[in-house]
Parts: sequence; structure tokens; C-alpha cells
Amino acid sequence: MARTLPTLVVALALVTVPLASATATATQDSHAIASPVQQQTSSPETAGEYLSAFQSLNGSEAYQNYSELEVLRSQAVLAVQVGEFTETEAQQMTLVLDILRTFRDAYRFQQNGSYQAALDAANNTSETSTELRGMEGGEQYAVLTEVALERFYGETGQSLQTLAEQQNATPQRIEALEQAAMAYQRGGSADQQAQVLIRVDRTRSAYRADVESMNESVATATEFTDNCGNCDDIAGAIRSYRLGVFPRYSQSLVASQETREAVALATQHGLSDRSESLATLQSQIDSRQSTLALASLAIIVAYAAIIGLFAAIVSRQLLSWRRDLSAATSGDSVLLGAMLDA
Repeated sequence: MARTLPTLVVALALVTVPLASATATATQDSHAIASPVQQQTSSPETAGEYLSAFQSLNGSEAYQNYSELEVLRSQAVLAVQVGEFTETEAQQMTLVLDILRTFRDAYRFQQNGSYQAALDAANNTSETSTELRGMEGGEQYAVLTEVALERFYGETGQSLQTLAEQQNATPQRIEALEQAAMAYQRGGSADQQAQVLIRVDRTRSAYRADVESMNESVATATEFTDNCGNCDDIAGAIRSYRLGVFPRYSQSLVASQETREAVALATQHGLSDRSESLATLQSQIDSRQSTLALASLAIIVAYAAIIGLFAAIVSRQLLSWRRDLSAATSGDSVLLGAMLDA
């Protein structure tokens, strides 16, 4: 359909509106978005509907920070008002409108800290841009979109690296770094992607080694607890294991040390749930270790008493034999002296 001259004048006026206008709309764009799925309005059909749709996006904070998208929007506003609005142009404007909306969503998610959702939305924008590039007259829009996306991916990657530094839990740190590498890859920053991937590999290797060490410590501790089921009280331990209390006490020392190291590793990697469970296990081991120590001492004291009693009996018997021997020897001496006097 043909556009009138007054309408064209309105379009040119819209193009000249400063990017800093519509502050209220920009403020709304900065609000957090709860879901990665952005609810879109129905697709326009006429030139007037497309014009209204493009005008409703004016003043978006996303376009203020990525001026390429504001230029794209302005070009689209002008395009739907000049010449006849054909079916081909309607298809092209549908893609342009989709780019503007999905990029705005990506920017909102980025500002809200929902980086995976931001990357997903930006990937949708990129796919639409590729489709638009294949259409006649669509390359001018695709070029602007790709320039904005390259910068968007780079800034998102930097934000994810900063987020990784703030993570206490190693798994979350690795996840943030992997997302950063993905963002750099999409943005064409091969060097930054390589550096991040090197750090991911190094962090993951150290984490896996420490997790394996924790698992081995848990196995050692579990073996001890399974082998010391009656170590809750001194009498029960002595009655159940007798002299086996001593090797179990030795095992408790090893298990306690292993568990203490495992707790330290879990805390280092920010594994709060595992750290709590390991701390509980360590408390159980320490309790049984104290019981075994007292049981061992009781057995030693008991054996010392038995040995002391046996030694006392033997000593007493030896003294008795000595007195008898002395008496017998004294009697023999008297008899011999009498015989010599006679």
C-alpha cells in the first residue's frame, strides 16, 4: 500500500529522536525477568501495525546501550513508511521485529544476571539475523545486528568471568567459566575463549582429584565405622572386641585424619552439603575414638593389675621358699657343729 507524505514526515521525525529519550521505558527494560521465555505480542500484518510495533520499542535501554539496534529500529520505522508495503517486505520486517525483541530480552536477562537465558536469547537473535541476511535487502539489518551481538557476547563473557571469581562452590565456578567460553566463542574472541578453557580444564582437574581424595577418605572412614559397630560405650567395646580394641583404635586415628582432610577439601570447594555430612561423620569417628582410647586404657590397667597380682603371688612364694631354704640351711649348720664338738 502507498504511504502519504505526512506519514513520511512523521517517520523522519521519529528517526531524529535522541537515543536518550523515553527514560520511563528504559527504566522498565532494566527490571529483572523471571522466565527465560519472553512473552511476545501477536505478529503485525499491516504497515501501520508494524510501525506501531517498532515505535513501541523506542527508548529501550538495550538500544541505548547498543546503538546499532536503535539504528536498525529507526531504519525499520522508515522502511515501513516508504513505498508499497509488499508481502516480501512484511516477511523481512517480521524478522527485524524478532531481532529487536529477542535482543531486548537478551539484554534484560544479562542485566538480571540470568546469563544462560541471555545467551539463549542472543543465539535466537543471531539465528534470525542469519535468516534475514539471506533475504534481499536484509543484509543491512544483519550487519548492524552482528556488530551489536559481537559486543554483547564479549561483555557477557566478561560478566561471567567476574561471576566465576565470586563463586565459592567450584562446580558453579566451572559452570560460569564454561558459559564465558561459550560467549567468547559466539563473539569471535578466540584468544579469550582459549584462556578461559585452559582455566576450566585446570580447575576441573584439581576438583576431580580432590573429589576422588574425598571419596577415598569416606571409604576409609566408612570401613572403620562398619568395623566398629559396638564402639558406643567402653564396656560394649571391651566385651565385643577384647584385644581387638587396640587395632580398632589405630584405625580410628587414620579414619579421623582422613575425614578431617576431606572436610577441609569440601570446605575449600564450597560443597556445603558434603562438608556438613563429612563433619557429622568426623564427629562420629572422634566419639568412637575416645571410647576406644578409654577401652584400651581399661584393658591395659586390667592386665597390669592381673600381672601385678601374679607377680605378688610369685614373689610371696619365692620369699617363702627362701625362708624355708634359710631355715633348712641353718639346721644343717647346727647339726654339723655338734658333730664336730663330739
